[in-house]
Amino acid sequence: MTPGPTSPATVLRGAAVGTLTAALAAAAHAGSGGGLPSGAGAVQLAVLAVVVGGFVVVVRGGHRFLVLTAAMGAGQLLGHALLSASGHHHGAAASGADVAMLAAHVGALVAVAALVTVGELSCRAISRTVRAAVLAPAIRVPAGRAAVFRRCDHPLRSVLQLAASLSHRGPPVGIS
Repeated sequence: MTPGPTSPATVLRGAAVGTLTAALAAAAHAGSGGGLPSGAGAVQLAVLAVVVGGFVVVVRGGHRFLVLTAAMGAGQLLGHALLSASGHHHGAAASGADVAMLAAHVGALVAVAALVTVGELSCRAISRTVRAAVLAPAIRVPAGRAAVFRRCDHPLRSVLQLAASLSHRGPPVGIS
């Protein structure tokens, strides 16, 4: 079974979710003192972005807010695990900064998922409006039958004009 055609809005949603997942993971990593990821960490985040974005494109109900939030949350957890494996570690005990970072992650996830959902709905609504305006059905006017007259009681106008333009005068009588 081959998948059906993918709409441009779905592809844009996947790209936005993947990119924003990696950007949030990198921002959290940098904000917690780990610096911006480079080398293997950056490549791993790029692969994670492609996987999360592709998942949101192909999963059923990927346009819903809860699905987007869950996918981005899983992406954040995987991003944290990937960046931890590349050398970024938090302390064993949860400090106030870790709780603040977790709250910031959750707030950012909810805000980004809401923005992506509203953006896709707006894109679909605008696309439907433009499509309806551009592809408005043409009003068909039924073609009438052309009347053909084969015989009429009065002479044609061109015959009348020709008769009026002819001179009925002959040569002078006295000249011979």
